[in-house]
Amino acid sequence: MIDGLDRFYNLGLYTFNMLDQNNVPNSFGESKYFDFSLLQDKIVGVFLQILAFLPHLLIALIIWFLGSYLIEIGGRLFKKFFVKNVHVTSQSHLNFMARIIVVAGKIFLILFIFDYLGIGKTFVIALTNSLSNAIAIMLGLSFGLALQEDAKKVIENVKKYLDR
Repeated sequence: MIDGLDRFYNLGLYTFNMLDQNNVPNSFGESKYFDFSLLQDKIVGVFLQILAFLPHLLIALIIWFLGSYLIEIGGRLFKKFFVKNVHVTSQSHLNFMARIIVVAGKIFLILFIFDYLGIGKTFVIALTNSLSNAIAIMLGLSFGLALQEDAKKVIENVKKYLDR
């Protein structure tokens, strides 16, 4: 009996849809009624993409907290090492240098996390390369200027040796 009612109900809807002349597609092939199944499919698709991305986001948060903790420990170790091995003129200079190391470490950590999440991969790679090159140039110039007088003495000694 229920099966017969279902057939009758479905037949009635089919007949009703066939008789409804207002739902005629326009020249673009669109019906005047909105198809909610497409919207539902899109919402479900977005929700599934968010669910698929959540493990990556969770791992990125773990990387952030663990990396931040390790960078802070590195900053403290830098201060302890520097105080023991090098005469520092003021504590504020030491704190400033340690803070620079911590901030630079966190910048690299953020770039690493962006690369892990796939956010702007080429931009992150280019920025990381340029930062690494800038640091290398900075260190080269600082050591070059610090050793300038020693290099001048070496060159003078070589000239004296060659002039004999």
